[in-house]
Amino acid sequence: MLELKYPNVKPTYNKLWRGREKAIEQLFGSWEGAYNKLPSHLLAIQGTTPGTVIKWLAPTCGNPNRAMFLAAAWAFGPCIAAVPYLRPVISIDASFLSGRYRGKLLAAVGYDPEQRLVPLAFALVRTEDEACWGWFMKFLRDYVIGEKKKFCVVSDRHWGIRNTFKRPQYGWEESANPSYAVHRYCMQHVCENLFKACGRDLSLVEKFRSKLANKKKRRAYERMWNELTLTHPEAIAYLTKCGKEHEQDDREPAKPERWAQTHDGGPRWGLMTSNGSESLNSRYKAERRLPVVGLVEGTWYKTVSWFNERKLLSFERNAEGERWPKTIQEKISKRTLKAVGINVVPIDQMRGEFEARVPYEKSEPGVTWKYKLLIRRDYQPTDPQLPTRRAVCQCRKPQLTGIPCVHVIAVCSKYRWEVDDFVDDKYSTENMLKIWSSGEFHCYGDEENWPVYDGPLIYPDRRMINRGRRKKDRDWMWMDAMRKNKNKRNRGKEPLTTMEDVQSGRRTTSQRTTRTSTRNRAQSSARERGETSRTGANTSNDPVQPSRNSISTDPRTESRLGLGIEGLQPRRNSISSDPRSVSTRYPSQQASSSRGGRGPTESTSSAGGRGIRTGFAKLGARIRNNISGWGR
Repeated sequence: MLELKYPNVKPTYNKLWRGREKAIEQLFGSWEGAYNKLPSHLLAIQGTTPGTVIKWLAPTCGNPNRAMFLAAAWAFGPCIAAVPYLRPVISIDASFLSGRYRGKLLAAVGYDPEQRLVPLAFALVRTEDEACWGWFMKFLRDYVIGEKKKFCVVSDRHWGIRNTFKRPQYGWEESANPSYAVHRYCMQHVCENLFKACGRDLSLVEKFRSKLANKKKRRAYERMWNELTLTHPEAIAYLTKCGKEHEQDDREPAKPERWAQTHDGGPRWGLMTSNGSESLNSRYKAERRLPVVGLVEGTWYKTVSWFNERKLLSFERNAEGERWPKTIQEKISKRTLKAVGINVVPIDQMRGEFEARVPYEKSEPGVTWKYKLLIRRDYQPTDPQLPTRRAVCQCRKPQLTGIPCVHVIAVCSKYRWEVDDFVDDKYSTENMLKIWSSGEFHCYGDEENWPVYDGPLIYPDRRMINRGRRKKDRDWMWMDAMRKNKNKRNRGKEPLTTMEDVQSGRRTTSQRTTRTSTRNRAQSSARERGETSRTGANTSNDPVQPSRNSISTDPRTESRLGLGIEGLQPRRNSISSDPRSVSTRYPSQQASSSRGGRGPTESTSSAGGRGIRTGFAKLGARIRNNISGWGR
């Protein structure tokens, strides 16, 4: 944008960075002053949005007029009002701040019937440990979820989160009697840990994910468990201690229900990962680079936009007279088609016991799978006093997800029962409408209209200043490469990462850096295709390494900076990768480039800077010859 408006102006990187810092200060205040603005900002949101709960922790340190910021948590009123209509399962996760001061953004999310995210609560803390997680989980229990309400929490295996479910003071003690908390592990994080613990064996992780953790049938689970016991005993050793509270205690029984869907019993509702909270944190990637006031403002505006859009969609779906959302209706329709060839045998119709015989013709023709079902419904529709209950099947899908399986649908088709009677009401369109229309959001105005905070001045901890280049992306994991491979294959293109790279833990050129220049990316893609660069023959199989001082001209730079500054130019002391800049500065090199020779900044070798050093040596020799010629 700046290049198009001012084509003859070449600002330096430092000048653009200082301009960005000044723009941020004009919008949100200084990095230090934003912490003192935070209470007024939260009070303004609480005063205009009914039901909003806020809390911050900033103790004084000797001076009663000065306080040090430790933590802050907030939950919007409409999100709290939607909790009774959600399925009793949430996911939690933490993400890092990319601004001047280090910190963590904690988030808890729920899910509507169409698996869309419902942000429940946020928190800004110093680090990710037991004290911070316990403080956030207690805030979640006291002000958002409520006491004596049993909820399942899906998360990674961070030690701070695990210890939270052992302490009674946080309200999430899993071993209490009665217990109102169920802790389950994210399957993706267990796969990542298994991948590292078992020699980076990709085939093992694929077996674990598809044939062990995701399986609902006990016999399929036991078959794969016995197979892994013989082929991968180290994987069995890790999975045995994975669910324990004390991993080194051999006397403690294993707890596969924390990661295996077969042993879950239903609290997960079929949610095997914490991708919801991770996806929510990725939505605030730009806001996490701003001062804390900008981060809170970003969470508010994003939540408002979601509630506004999804409320309209829910009203339209409800006005059409549809009982279930589209995703649930499509799933029921697909299972109805699969239930056509199933033979139903009544065992005890009054008690609701049936047998579904499914012909299995893929590997062994003539062999049938038999499923025992317990289905009881209202045999006299005119009598509302007769109770109904959720179907129970040996395939365990109705118990684990609340949606009838093909065997239940086959029984309903034979006896002309309504399939909708066996779908849990949490999936209904009416319930989805209540989620997105429970509360109201209102504008909280400009800073001049905010309530006055009369407490001590709040300052950040100077020890939390980020040093060096600030981190923007989370650490690379094997699941990222697998996800990119899957997306590429779906589009009919070659995968971004080879299986050898995934198994060895290496990254491709595009994954190693996000600041690769356009010229080097073109050379790298040409080398992968085996083509010849116009600057010379390709004699190396290694990808070209970008210059550390070069700045990307990729339009994604705008999203990384967050202020609409596209295509930052390299620093004056950086090495340009564009041959036109060489021709402009050194006209004597133009003929060399036109003849196919390498310029002073171009190299066909990616090992070290040998080509660059050779180019500058030739340039220096020519300059010395010209200077010596002036004397003659």
